[in-house]
Amino acid sequence: MKRELRLTRGEYWLLETVVEARIPLCWLDWPSMEEALNKQGHGLDRSRLLRTLYRLFRSGLIEAHRFHDPEDYFIPSRQEISAALDETQSPGQNPMYYGLTGEGGAAWEAFAAPTWQRFIDLSFQPLEASTTEIGQGICADRGRLERYVDGLSYTGITIDSSTMVWDELIPWQATYWKTLPRGYQVTFHCQRSEEPSSWDRMPLSYYLVYENRWYSWR
Repeated sequence: MKRELRLTRGEYWLLETVVEARIPLCWLDWPSMEEALNKQGHGLDRSRLLRTLYRLFRSGLIEAHRFHDPEDYFIPSRQEISAALDETQSPGQNPMYYGLTGEGGAAWEAFAAPTWQRFIDLSFQPLEASTTEIGQGICADRGRLERYVDGLSYTGITIDSSTMVWDELIPWQATYWKTLPRGYQVTFHCQRSEEPSSWDRMPLSYYLVYENRWYSWR
């Protein structure tokens, strides 16, 4: 019989925090952690944090790597975890990062029950020597992505519709640990204005973009 997985609040917090991207362990012991992560803290003191991280590493739910060696994953010792919590991200340093394993991702999914069809991956890259940026959005639901990209105009982003290019990604690597059968990708050129459009003209669905709820998926 398969053993039922149980997670403490601290364990779940540590898994949920790295669902979309790996982060440095030292962030977890910063006084400004909540500001850096833009979320409520884990509520663990240093001793409990160290024990919880060690337990997750030993359970195979998370793994570590060094910043300069992103493909060299390992399970750190308790002493290495403690030292990593004291590291900095100063230039020339090589801090330890942590992220989910496939098993850890599955454990998080079992508790969070995410709706992957709603997940949107949006990024921007500046064009060299230009005020124009290249935007890219990916979602498993093309219609949802179309509505979201259309709503970017309310955040002060003007898209050149003549540059929009759509592609299908089969499969789509949605996060570093999660692959979905299909994703719809759009790329475009855009520019940012100093001020977003008037709030009083903004539909509720677009207003919630600012609260990160319109496209909530977990």
